[in-house]
Amino acid sequence: MPADLWSLGYKNQICIDFSTVVIQKMSERHADKPGIKWVYGDVRDMPVIPDTSVDVAVDKGTLDAMVSGSPWDPPEHVKENIRRYVDEVCMTFVVRDTCLTDIRRRSPASSNPAAPFSTLLFGNLIL
Repeated sequence: MPADLWSLGYKNQICIDFSTVVIQKMSERHADKPGIKWVYGDVRDMPVIPDTSVDVAVDKGTLDAMVSGSPWDPPEHVKENIRRYVDEVCMTFVVRDTCLTDIRRRSPASSNPAAPFSTLLFGNLIL
């Protein structure tokens, strides 16, 4: 997704993942695309992303990966992790009073727990 967006003109992107392996591999893969920055971090606590520095955020599977148990009645630790994640992303937005979220949850039967996930923070935009 970052490479596709880069080719469309989004040249200021920050992509965050909790896997150092993913960060290293993606940094190498996209080394020829200036403006895409790969950052190691936890989306529930992102001191590496300054508050009010992001225009747009796109979740690319992080939320799906956080949900366990029943999606209709998740355990308390799942609710807490999701709350921390959403709160943290909203803190990075330039316009604090606006937090537009499009959350689509796959059915539990189609979820793949081994699927890679990351939150892409694009430019002054978090994707």
